Amino acid sequence: MKNIDAVYPVKVWSRWLRISHWLMAVSALALIVSGWVLDYLETPDPLIRDYHYLFGHLLLASLILRGVLLFARIGDHLQTENWKALRWDRSKAPAMLDMLKYYMSLGRMPKPAYYAHSPLWLPFYPLVLVLLTVSALSGYLYDAPLTIAGFGLWRIHGGLASLLEIVLSLHMASAVIQDMSAPGGDISGMISGYRLFKVDKQAQAAVDDDVQLVSFDADAGRDYRP
Repeated sequence: MKNIDAVYPVKVWSRWLRISHWLMAVSALALIVSGWVLDYLETPDPLIRDYHYLFGHLLLASLILRGVLLFARIGDHLQTENWKALRWDRSKAPAMLDMLKYYMSLGRMPKPAYYAHSPLWLPFYPLVLVLLTVSALSGYLYDAPLTIAGFGLWRIHGGLASLLEIVLSLHMASAVIQDMSAPGGDISGMISGYRLFKVDKQAQAAVDDDVQLVSFDADAGRDYRP
């Protein structure tokens, strides 16, 4: 008998959370690209502006859905989508630092163990949701003669867009690093809903020591409630 790593898929993301996530991702990317084009053109193209507003509607709809999921149970609800899952306290600081080292090493350093949300990104998720919401609302009021702290809404909208470009780029880069360096299924998990977890198990030795036992339980974590 010997210890062999068994890999189990565990459902951590519900269907509605994944829908809201990808709606946000697609609309944010489309808004960034169309915003670049509108800034580049000397005379704004009405068609591109219409598409920009269209994806703004899609972003706002996805934010409303995500907001509902923070407080309501819909469909295959999991606690990972609840507002309580986004709480942060000082006990998580060491894991945040380890995760930062992991990202900065491009995945060469050990990846800290976690269940659903990356320890480093956890405190930033609520902030990103707020920034996306304010960006969307300021976009709707882009031409309104209003100022906040001396700044016009058009300037606030542009500043938030630039900030979100950086934050979302870092988020995508970190997800790629995680999937390339550690078998956790982070990107595919946001499609299927399942992440992969290693568990040490006693198993009969295989023909040679290079063979790894991988066991998949489709129902693992179905009723998980942290």
